[in-house]
Amino acid sequence: MTFHWEISEDIFKYDGRRREIFVPDTSLRDWESLLMFIAAQGYTLTYCNESQFELFKDGKQNLGHHLTLFLEGVALHCHFYQEHEIALDLDPDEVTDKATANQVYGFMRALAMALNKPVLLNYLNTRNSALLGFDPKHKGFLTKDSELTSAVNQLT
Repeated sequence: MTFHWEISEDIFKYDGRRREIFVPDTSLRDWESLLMFIAAQGYTLTYCNESQFELFKDGKQNLGHHLTLFLEGVALHCHFYQEHEIALDLDPDEVTDKATANQVYGFMRALAMALNKPVLLNYLNTRNSALLGFDPKHKGFLTKDSELTSAVNQLT
């Protein structure tokens, strides 16, 4: 799925806020699926563990883990903050053209299909106002405000 560059340019227009690819209502199984998906896709990765703690030990966040995966020209950063949500943030300034926007959209679509869960693109830490979403049940992107509002309301 590709969008007119005007739509993508508006979504990724730099305004000082990072964007976030967000999957709500996740479990450890979803996190395992995410890691298997990333490995199967062959993305270039970096991983840092600045602590000796386990991921999500006793249901608490662990700020010492950081995974970065690289699409063509765009770095996605995963900090493993919460077990119940997957979030990968990105710098919208790295999305400079239609090709890099389509890399992000392709990742969202593939992730949604791998997890069989909706994947949203929103401003960082803004859970109730998605800019774009991919619904694996309908195998399509949601772009209209009413569709996104409905999808977000069903997820929260």
